[in-house]
Amino acid sequence: MTEQNQTQETQATEQKQPEKVRGDRGEVGQGSPGSRLKALWHAAGGRGSLKQFVKTLKDNADAKSWLANKHGKNNQKRTDANIKAALEARSATKVAKRKKKGEGGAK
Repeated sequence: MTEQNQTQETQATEQKQPEKVRGDRGEVGQGSPGSRLKALWHAAGGRGSLKQFVKTLKDNADAKSWLANKHGKNNQKRTDANIKAALEARSATKVAKRKKKGEGGAK
């Protein structure tokens, strides 16, 4: 009896382990939220825009992160030093473009 129980347990554990899918470049990972949402959108028929489809999936975590990224969650914010450097460069460019007395007209 114990041998039969052991073989049944090993068969059960072998069945529980999913097969790993391998592509041309090795093991396939989960993918990004965008790729998973696009797969759902294509499976649903792909009608309308992807953004409208994602808005209907309000409780989906992938949908929430995708929409947050679309609204600029990960955009870099400009620092004060960066803003100051940009203003200085802009004013220097304006000064350099101004005509000085005696430079205009035909020579």
